[in-house]
Amino acid sequence: MHDVNCSIKPAHLARLAAAFAAATLLATPLLAAGEECNEACWEWQVDSHSNGPTTGFAPVGPWLVHAIGGVVYVRAKATGQQLSEYVTSPKGTARVPAVVDLGESEEHWYAFVAAAGGRLSKLDLATPLPATLPLAVGDGHPQVRQIQRSSCPLEDTFIAEPIVQRRADSNAGFTPGKDIVMVATALGCGDTTGNQVLAFDAADITQPPLWVFNSGEFEIGRIHSCLLDLAHNRLVCGAENPSGSLQYGVFSIDTNDGSLVWGSDYGANVHARVAFGTPGGPGADHIYVGDQSGHVRSFDAADGTLRGDAYIRPATYHDPWAIDFDLVAAAGDFSGIVLAIGGGGVMTAVYDEGTDFIELWQATADDAVTAPIVISELAKAYVGLKDGRFSQFDLATGSDDANSPIGSLGTVPYYGGMALSAYVNADGGWRVVGTYDYLLPNSQYALTRQYRVPCVPATRCQFYDVIFRDDFE
Repeated sequence: MHDVNCSIKPAHLARLAAAFAAATLLATPLLAAGEECNEACWEWQVDSHSNGPTTGFAPVGPWLVHAIGGVVYVRAKATGQQLSEYVTSPKGTARVPAVVDLGESEEHWYAFVAAAGGRLSKLDLATPLPATLPLAVGDGHPQVRQIQRSSCPLEDTFIAEPIVQRRADSNAGFTPGKDIVMVATALGCGDTTGNQVLAFDAADITQPPLWVFNSGEFEIGRIHSCLLDLAHNRLVCGAENPSGSLQYGVFSIDTNDGSLVWGSDYGANVHARVAFGTPGGPGADHIYVGDQSGHVRSFDAADGTLRGDAYIRPATYHDPWAIDFDLVAAAGDFSGIVLAIGGGGVMTAVYDEGTDFIELWQATADDAVTAPIVISELAKAYVGLKDGRFSQFDLATGSDDANSPIGSLGTVPYYGGMALSAYVNADGGWRVVGTYDYLLPNSQYALTRQYRVPCVPATRCQFYDVIFRDDFE
């Protein structure tokens, strides 16, 4: 990895320089005439009881779908009002529910939920939404199945989210002739080699798998996340890679039949979700992988050839700097920039020049508990912090330009997790919505709040103001 950015190709340097200059024009929040931005422009908040970590949000039409612990919620985007819920596993859910429209002649939305304990459920989001979401029914069967071994019923589970590939979104190279849902296992009971990816007919997940990746021909550790490469009909997954082994830490499989396209044993365990390069930059056809040894690597999406390797660490750090949070690639004028947060709470921006990385900046994100969210058209990145704030960073410089402390946490400690997501609202403006888990005596709660962004400097971007409130239910 280069230490300076003078080796960026002139055309790319000019594009980035123009983007950095334009970033200073985006500091005004999306407000109506005469409206003031108080308390960081939050629009609504709701409190709910919680029994575990929170996941990210899936924005769908007028809804926000997310999970807190073992409960899946559907909320109204405009108000945060809970419209419906479904209780899955008391141990929690894996990442974000996959919410998709599988209707043939008209819209019909479903949510696929992978829950701890190896339970895959398909929920019916048909309108009007009932208070309790029903399981979908396919060919007369309730759409739920357990994917765990009889020899390890208490420890086999899911960590990775379910992935749906729809025929309507796919190109002619996608040949199953049906929508499919894919899940990846995280086996327990000491099994570090037998993990699989399984594909099911999305219309009826109770039927036998359409295909299975790894029926014993490979040694695959617990799979932490997967990402769909729709253009190439591939699924790219990151897995644990036991020390000293030659197991794949990242691998790409064909979504038509589950065959291995390529795999890499570079580095250590891969806990963070990979990111794909975005159009417009020299890394448009690259896959970015962050691992537990503190490396961010770039691979050719077609064949897995290693294209670049950056050791991401603060200048004062000498030990391996584990990357636990998902990588994020910027788009548009900032294409080529990849953000990574390591265990030291420092967010690093590197630039993929095609054959190597260049470090652009580092910014402190103390006690980060979420992956960064990048909104390239606003030139901003957002990170959730353990004390309940979320920080707004300038994508061009890494400066923390909207963040303030909230004082002592007192008897209201952080508990379990925080999740942030962003989406474009019906009014064309961006929103950041998130949930923060906190603990009161004898009770665990989750505060969900939505903001208009970007926040202006010196305003608070925080979810956690419960220490100032006394209206708990």
